Amino acid sequence: MTIRWQPSARGVVVGAGVGAVGRAAVLALHLADLDAGAAPLLLLAAAIGAAIGAVAGLMGRPLAGALVGATLTAVVFALTLPVAYLFTLIGAGSVPSLVATVGMGAVSGLAGGAAAQRAAGNRRWPGNPSRSLQGGERRT
Repeated sequence: MTIRWQPSARGVVVGAGVGAVGRAAVLALHLADLDAGAAPLLLLAAAIGAAIGAVAGLMGRPLAGALVGATLTAVVFALTLPVAYLFTLIGAGSVPSLVATVGMGAVSGLAGGAAAQRAAGNRRWPGNPSRSLQGGERRT
């Protein structure tokens, strides 16, 4: 049995949106002060979250998206950990937990994969995935 990979724009958009909001929210919860000076950091976190969520949502399946989202987030977490510790040392905030950060990456991938799978499911005939719905046909 072969599973075809079908990238979905809906999965990418949903994954990016959830990733951006989630990553910015995780950072906002760990900053000491939310003022105008925090805006560039929040935008950077949102951009990283959007990129991770978009790639994870591109997988097209919820489980694969969650796995890719969690893995990419763990890699980014490890790469940005020295900067997070620097902010902790100067009193600008605390380091988010690995579980919260990776969990948010998994959620963004899960949401993107589910949206992609739902979009693909709307184009398939029930019971026969090789037959697409034609114009005017209705599911029974």
